Amino acid sequence: MGEGLEKAVKKGPFYRKYIRPVKHTIGFWIISAVIGLVRLVPRGIALWKASFLGGLYYSLSRKDRGVASKNIEIAFPEIPTHDRDALARECFRQSAMNLVDIVRAKAIVESEPPLWRIEGEDIVRAAIHDHGGGIVLSGHIGCFELIAGIWKRLGVDVAVVGRKLYDERIDSLLVQQRESMGVENIPSDAHPKKVLSMVKSGYLIGTLIDTYTKSVDGRSAPFFGREVRTISAPAGLARVCDRPLLPMSIFREGKYNFLLKVWPLIEIPKTNDKNADIDELLRRANEAIEAMILFRPSQWIWFHDRFRE
Repeated sequence: MGEGLEKAVKKGPFYRKYIRPVKHTIGFWIISAVIGLVRLVPRGIALWKASFLGGLYYSLSRKDRGVASKNIEIAFPEIPTHDRDALARECFRQSAMNLVDIVRAKAIVESEPPLWRIEGEDIVRAAIHDHGGGIVLSGHIGCFELIAGIWKRLGVDVAVVGRKLYDERIDSLLVQQRESMGVENIPSDAHPKKVLSMVKSGYLIGTLIDTYTKSVDGRSAPFFGREVRTISAPAGLARVCDRPLLPMSIFREGKYNFLLKVWPLIEIPKTNDKNADIDELLRRANEAIEAMILFRPSQWIWFHDRFRE
């Protein structure tokens, strides 16, 4: 009864008009202050503090810790409980460190010598040579905001499709950071023709499909043995463009470095049954995301409620 009343209040006009704007403003200034502090403090110190705070949040956040534990049990039912707990704790630590490096993304991308290396660059170069632009498939794994910036530094035209954040000011901060690296930002509600035009002109378009959302079109597809709602737009666009999906993800490597790993292309099934083709492509896409997660499990966001349906 109390929980229902609380939800009703939060959906009411008074909350939306007066309380929510204040909360968003406070949140914006806190985030701005944290960003400024992270950029001011030496990276090593910032990462150490983030790792500590991530572990502390794991201990204190009963809800997110529970979601992570449930998800890990679904994906790895054979793992003992204490190992699942250790994986979840490390996930919180890694995610906090990734937030620090997302704030420092431009400096990391432009680092000399590079703090990153690429495994499978030849796959991307061959795909660009054969097809021009294409759809990059990835997930919230490692410091994923670095991927587009790295390819841009290597001379590739890149854009990313991003869902608008809950507050326009915070969303603007993220868009500005992407643009500072030469990466174009495409809102998730942009007309598909814009994305198609950019792909045909030689752009790599980055997409993330590993989270649950109802704000964009999705279909059911298997993921770690469960049917989950999966964002379908990248599959549909790839089919229309007749270009393979380019799966890739980035992982923390040691304390300060990164590995950008490119996986084998996902070829486009194309029959007379469009819906069957997209379903098959989503199955293959989720298989690719699974492979990325299995490569270094602690670097995925296990605290996201991916299996809610």
